[in-house]
This record gives sequence, C-alpha cells and structure tokens, in this order.
Amino acid sequence: MKADINSIKGDDNSFKISVNSVQFNEAEWVYTSRVIKPNDSTQNLALDFEFDGEDENKNKFVEATLKNTLRIALIKNQQAIQKLIDENQNLRVNIGTDNDFYTQRSKLEELGLEITTESLKKLPKMEHTNTTLEKVNKTGLGSSAAMVTSLVGAVLAYFGVIGVKNRELSEEDKQLVHNISQLSHCSAQGKIGSGFDVSAAVYGTHIYRRFSPSVIEQAMELSAEQAEKLLEVVDPKNKKFNSVVQKINLPPGTMLRLADIQAGSNTPSMVSKVLKWRKDHEKEAQQLWNSIDEYNQSVVEVWHELNKLCLQDRDGYYSALSKCSLLAARCWNKDICANGSATDDSVEMNTVVALGKLYATSLAIRRLMREMGERCGVPIEPQSQTQLLDRCLDSPGVCMAGVPGG
Repeated sequence: MKADINSIKGDDNSFKISVNSVQFNEAEWVYTSRVIKPNDSTQNLALDFEFDGEDENKNKFVEATLKNTLRIALIKNQQAIQKLIDENQNLRVNIGTDNDFYTQRSKLEELGLEITTESLKKLPKMEHTNTTLEKVNKTGLGSSAAMVTSLVGAVLAYFGVIGVKNRELSEEDKQLVHNISQLSHCSAQGKIGSGFDVSAAVYGTHIYRRFSPSVIEQAMELSAEQAEKLLEVVDPKNKKFNSVVQKINLPPGTMLRLADIQAGSNTPSMVSKVLKWRKDHEKEAQQLWNSIDEYNQSVVEVWHELNKLCLQDRDGYYSALSKCSLLAARCWNKDICANGSATDDSVEMNTVVALGKLYATSLAIRRLMREMGERCGVPIEPQSQTQLLDRCLDSPGVCMAGVPGG
C-alpha cells in the first residue's frame, strides 16, 4: 500500500487536506487544519483538526491517523507546517493499495479470465474495485493497518520528520512510524488490539510480541493542546512501547499461498467477543492461550531448524523437499521415512521429520483455535473453511493450512 502527497494552492490562513482512496467509489475525505497559537509563552502551538463533511461520511482510520501524525509533525517541524499555511497551500493525498488486499474474482470473471494466480498477474496495479469501502470484499491481509501505516509514513516524510534514503528508513524512523500507527489504529477501532497487523505493515515477516496496552491507553484521549505528551508516548526512545520484533524467514524452498474465498469477517467484532470470553473465563482461557502459544513457538523452532538443515546440506535438504512435494503430508513419515527412501540421521531424513512435525503442529493449532471459537461463540474456523483446509492438506506438498488471522 502507498500514499502519495502533493500540495495545491489554497485560499486562506488554514490548510486543507483531501485524502482520496483511488480504487474506491465515494472515497474522498476533506479536513481543515488550523494552528492554534498559545495565549502565552508557556504554552505550545496546537493543531485544530475537523472533518469537512457529514458525520456519517467520516473515515475513522484516516481521521485518527491524520490527527496524530500532524500533531507530531507540528512539534518536530513547525516551520514546514507554518510555511504551508503562509503560502496558502493545501495537501492532496492519494492512497493506493495492492490488488491482493481485496478479492479480484468478479474482475477476473468480467474479463473472462480463469480464477488463477496467473490471471491475477494480468490485472493492472491498484485496479479499481468499482465499489465502496463498505461493500468491498477483503482478503484478510490487514488493509486498514496497512493504510494507516502508509499514511503515517507519507505525512512524516512530506514534512521532513523522517528521512527516506534508497527507499529505506532508519530503525528509529521505523519505530516512530510504528508507534504512531499503533496509536492511530487503536484510536480508530476504539480499543487496543494485538497490534500485529500494524507491526507487519512496518516490519514485514517477523515474530511479534505485543506492547503493554497501558502505553496506548494514556495517549488515546489526549487533546490537541497535549501534543508534547503525545510525542513522549510515540517517541522511539520510549521504553514503555515495548513490543518485540524478531525477524524470521520462511524455510528455503517453501512458499506461502493465500486463498481468496471472496468473503471477509468483521475482525473488531470477533476480537471483542473473544476478549470478553477471555475476561469472563480467565483461567480456562489462559490454559488455552498457553497451549496455542506453545505450538506457535514450536512452529518457529521448526522453521529455524529447517533453515539450518538447508545450510548444513543443501542437496539433502532439497531432495527431501522434492520427495515431500509428491505426497500429501499425512503420508510423509510412512512413505518416506518408514520405507527407507531417506537415509537415517541424514539431513534428508531430518528434513522430512521436521516437515512432518510442522504438519502435525499446524493441525494442533487449528484444533485449539476451533475450540476457542466454539467456547466464545465466534466462527474462527467455520465448518466450510475446515473442509476447504482439509482438502488443501490432502494436496501433495502442502505442509500447513489455516484461516488468516487465526
């Protein structure tokens, strides 16, 4: 996802920001920002911010993001914002997103193309959805978090708060974008979630441990005049923003596929129900949470093991992958290990065993996630998707399967 910003001529002492989501119908939001000058020298400048439209047309994610990011930009680079006002300039932001965030089935059918990955590659980048944000079918990749993160980064870069060199940010700038994005996303949702979708939008593939919720709670209700306190919270040096990001890579020779089922779920609503059940059944929920965490950690360990096995003996590793690619995962141990087609205690054998462990672990995680869904009345893995996932796992070479977000 990306956000492009350019300035256009304004006509008064404030400045307007128009945000246009270019792939949707009825997806433009206009805001007016004014710098509030202090009554005396002991006060700081503040930024007043309002939506130029009817309340029912608001976009809470765009609004929360602009409010927080502009207030930080005012503190970090007051001159840039003042120059914008002095020169009567307005801002126009165009937001575009990768096609994979939204289902493209209807577009492929319209063009007479097969519903395949190869057909998707034929679509233009940032294809128009021909619908509104409210009606579009999402694929579950965290589009709102990606939009928030892109908008934060674009605004900070435009006002010179962060520096982009060779399309890369410093770790400190990434942390600032991350922290503001987490705060904005939580503010828009009205609650504090796991934060993983925002973290993934900033850092890519990684193992994640969430921040302490208290760091966000104290900042969600800060007023325009409290921008300095806002900066203290999102400052990259703030140790209370203690989320942990650990880089990880998929094992060599494996790939992650997303199946577009042309349907989505109301994630905030589902999460709220799960959290309510967890609060009402604390002991029971904690036992389930701990079990899921143990299996998740096991997946990480096996991924690390597979990466090491490839480094140890690349030929043996890829020989194992080649054999496993011809069989369903439930047959790997029986048909490869038990019949002696792989040498005992070799990299080839150990790779097959590790892949088999991944398969078994993923089944256990799915079982526990379904159990959680049943206990709290949320369709985390609906029966229809259970059947689909089981059929996927019966296909040769498929090691793991799951519902996005589960």
